[in-house]
Amino acid sequence: MFQSAGQIVRSTAAVLALSAALWAALISIASAEIIRSFNSDIVINEDSSFTVTETIVYDFELESRHGIFRNIKDKHPQEASVWYKTRYIDLGLLSVTRDGQPEPYTLESYNGLSVKIGDANRTITGPHTYQIVYRVEGGLAEYPDGIEVYWNVTGDEWPVFMEKVLVTLHTEWENGLTEVADCYVGFTGSAQNCLTKHTSEETRFAWEEGLVAGMGVTVAQRLQYGRDIVVLEQVNFFWIAFIALACWFVGFSVWAYKWHFKYRTKLPVIAQYEPLSEFKPMFTGVLFDRRLDQRDITAAIIYLAQRGYIQIKQTTEKVLFFNVKDHEVKLQKPILHNDLSFDDEIAGLLFRAPEVGREVIKLSDVKSNNSKLLANQKILQKLNKAVERDILEKGFIEQRFSRTVRLMLLIVVPLVSGILTALFFFFYYYGVESIDVSSYVKSALFTQLLGVSFFVTALLWFFLASERRTKKGYEALNYLKGFKDFLSTTEKERYKFHNAPALSPEKFMEYLPYAIAFGVEQEWAEVFKDIQITPPNWYQADTGGHFSATAFAAGLGSFSTSLSTSTGKSGSSGGGHSGGGGGGGGGGSW
Repeated sequence: MFQSAGQIVRSTAAVLALSAALWAALISIASAEIIRSFNSDIVINEDSSFTVTETIVYDFELESRHGIFRNIKDKHPQEASVWYKTRYIDLGLLSVTRDGQPEPYTLESYNGLSVKIGDANRTITGPHTYQIVYRVEGGLAEYPDGIEVYWNVTGDEWPVFMEKVLVTLHTEWENGLTEVADCYVGFTGSAQNCLTKHTSEETRFAWEEGLVAGMGVTVAQRLQYGRDIVVLEQVNFFWIAFIALACWFVGFSVWAYKWHFKYRTKLPVIAQYEPLSEFKPMFTGVLFDRRLDQRDITAAIIYLAQRGYIQIKQTTEKVLFFNVKDHEVKLQKPILHNDLSFDDEIAGLLFRAPEVGREVIKLSDVKSNNSKLLANQKILQKLNKAVERDILEKGFIEQRFSRTVRLMLLIVVPLVSGILTALFFFFYYYGVESIDVSSYVKSALFTQLLGVSFFVTALLWFFLASERRTKKGYEALNYLKGFKDFLSTTEKERYKFHNAPALSPEKFMEYLPYAIAFGVEQEWAEVFKDIQITPPNWYQADTGGHFSATAFAAGLGSFSTSLSTSTGKSGSSGGGHSGGGGGGGGGGSW
């Protein structure tokens, strides 16, 4: 007789589950310690608190131990009345005995009640009976169907085998228990039921088939209770801190944004036909986009050539089957130090001694010379600081901090936040013997958010709250946008401009460095494609014939790219489960 696929799957699952339970039981038995019985007597008081008396017969067998410890969590199965609070229960230890006599104990750090029972100077073996009595405030739960006690009796953190569990539940007043009750046994999430017996005076829950490590018993009982129960809630620090952190971050971001763009104007951009007064090409590019880049360096080199300091010759060499273009640069006359133009620093990117003159170099040689590239990096850093200082002194920008302080901020803040995060994890993890997972995850998440917030704030401070353009700076930017529009607009669209100057070969050469700094040299050259232009005396192409403005601009647009390359539901109605309800925890020996 053949089995259906569903029957085969169910049979296989049952065999696997039985095998797992047997292996777990064998492991537990091999531990040489066992709980012979776990009895819990729960009395519901009229003030909605309840008293729990746990009688645990713990057999150490041949193992020498000081005693046992018992952990009860302070979690509550219900949500709080508002999102920013958390339901909790208050646990108060009343008494501890061993074999009917008072036993020394200590209270340990835990998310609830943790009692370590025994004498550190004495060891015991064999079976012993421990009785732990504690009071629970705020432990009842109110559902639409009524009030109930939903309690995780044993917890699921015991590492030893438990032979049987008996739970007795009754009230201080008469007829306080209804017939609606349930009991769940197994690993967390299990809905397997244990034996439940109800009378008018008490409800008894029993499980005598054994519990392996990690399993537990949870009971749920509906009550006849005609008054309000005590509800304990506390403000959830995680959510309050998260909201406060979010508000602070948003507020700071808005403030930083407003501070950074305080002087920004919404005036229309008007075409400008000349460069900004007394602003050389490199400074124009830096003032426009607030950074010194390769295009600005190229513009500065072309500006040097236009003033007769250098000559540029385009060359072509055959490498295997390919023609490789290169540039040969000759220093025509010495360049002396000038704080305003920085001509000597620009020339220093090409030549070893720009103050001497008559030196000839190839760009490919510079690109392959690692020591020269490293030296150029230092020159560029010095030049970048000098140009920024010059623009700052002229009143185009204002700063709260120097570039050095801002860079330190970007390094120190993430470093400090990372160290604090690591310290938090270390002390939190090793400061308690057992960790509530949800609390741990929330704390870890909050700490990570705090660290990320500090890091992003540092970035915002660097980009927004540490430097801004002044009113003069935005006026200059608006002017430069107009000049860029003039240089980048095609000939067909120039009818929109009024009083635009006539196009001439001289204008092409004069404004080419500015077009390179703006990154619109191809558009500027396209305007002159049909105009006869005499090649400049400082540039020699490798091909003869007609001079092409577009080819000329293309060859120079990326001229300096090689100069600075660096190497480098309720429980009593059947909707519960094992591990649910309030309480929980577990225990063990020490």
